[in-house]
Amino acid sequence: MPAQAPLLVRTPPRISATATTAASATAAPRPSLGSGTRTAPHPEFRPQEIRPQSNPLVRQRIAADGRTVRWTATGGEGTPLLVLPGWTSHLTVDWTSGPVAAFHHALSERFRLLRYDPPGIGLSADSDAGTTSGRTSRTGPDAGPPDFSLEHQVDHAEAVIDAAGGAAVSVLATGFAGPVALALAARRPELVHKLVLFGTAASFLADPDHPDGLGPSVPKAIEGLVRADWRLGSRVVAELLLPGVAPEEVLWYSEYQRICATAGAAAAMLRANCALEARALLADVSAPLLALRKQDSYLVTASVVRRLVNAVADGRSRTLPGSSALPYFEGPAAVVSEVEAFLRPEHGRLTARELTVLARLREGLSNRAIARELGISEHTTARHLANVNVKLGVNSRGAAVARAVELSLL
Repeated sequence: MPAQAPLLVRTPPRISATATTAASATAAPRPSLGSGTRTAPHPEFRPQEIRPQSNPLVRQRIAADGRTVRWTATGGEGTPLLVLPGWTSHLTVDWTSGPVAAFHHALSERFRLLRYDPPGIGLSADSDAGTTSGRTSRTGPDAGPPDFSLEHQVDHAEAVIDAAGGAAVSVLATGFAGPVALALAARRPELVHKLVLFGTAASFLADPDHPDGLGPSVPKAIEGLVRADWRLGSRVVAELLLPGVAPEEVLWYSEYQRICATAGAAAAMLRANCALEARALLADVSAPLLALRKQDSYLVTASVVRRLVNAVADGRSRTLPGSSALPYFEGPAAVVSEVEAFLRPEHGRLTARELTVLARLREGLSNRAIARELGISEHTTARHLANVNVKLGVNSRGAAVARAVELSLL
C-alpha cells in the first residue's frame, strides 16, 4: 500500500482558558519517570493545563474495515514496539501531559515506539471522510459507531504495522488490549517478535473456566453510568483502575478519559472490550510472552496470569508492587525496566566482574570486604553494584541477588 501524507496535528481539546495553542506553546522539559512504587504528582499534572509540547508527526492509514487510524512513530532504532491502546487514548495528550506522557517518553528513549488511536477515539475520532489509496474512509460523522470487535481491533493494529514498514514488531498491551495482542500473535505470527502484557488477560468476563473474571452485571452497570453521566462515569472507571494512587492522579485520569473519548464512544468501547475473548487462540501463540501484573490487583489475579502463561508456548510472568491496572502509575520505571530487560536482554547482560561482585554480595560480604577480596576500591565496588541494579531493574542489594537467582545468573 503506498505511503500516505502526514497529517497536521490539532491542539488537544482545551480544558481551561489557561491552556495554550500549538502555535504559542514552547517545548517543555520531557516528563520524568519516577522510580518509586508510588508516583508523585508530575509537574505537568494539572488537568486544567493540558497543553501540547513537541508534538510528534501524526500519520494516517485506512484499515481493512475502511476506517482511518491515526498513528505516530517516535524514538530510536531496532525492532519497533507497538503500544496497543487498551482503553482510551489520545496521541497528542499521551505525548505531552502527565504520567502517560512520561511513560511513553521513557519507552521511546529505548525503542522505536509506535502508537495509534483506534477509530472513534482520540485523534482518530474526528477524521474527515474521504478516499485514500483507493479505499474509502468510513470515519466521520456519517460513518456510524466504530466497531471495537476483536477482528476489527486486530485489523487496526495490522494497519499500523503495515504503515510503519511491515516488519515484525514487539507488542505492549495494557488494559483491555490483551486479547487483541494475543489474537494478533496467533493469527499473524510473522508480525510479532515478542509480547508484553501488563495488567491484562485473554478474556475478562467470568465463566466456569474463568471464575476470576468480571460478572456480566459489572460492565453493564458501568456502561450505563458512562452513558448517563460521563463525568461521574470517568471518575468511577479511574477509581476502579487506580485504587492505589494519589487522589490528584485519579482526578487527572478522570479528565484525561473525557478528552480521549465521548461518552458514547467510551461506552461502546467498554461494552465490546469486556466481551473480548482470545483463550481459544493461546495454543497458537508462539512469540515469547511476558505477563506483568501488580501484586494487589483485583482486576487481573495471579491465577489468571498463571493460566495464561501456562497456555502459551513460551510464557513467563513477573509481579510488581502496587495495585493499579495501568503501567503509568505506582512505579512506572520498574515496568519500563521489565519491558526493556525482556525485549532487549542484551542490555541487561552483566559483565564477568559484575557477576563476581554479585556472587560475593550473595555470600553476605560488605562493599569493603568485596573490595578487599577482589583487589579493587570500595568506590569501584559501589559502581559495579549500581550498574547491576540498573541492568536488573532493581533498587536494593537484596533485590539484585533475588533477581539474579531468578534469572539463573547465580
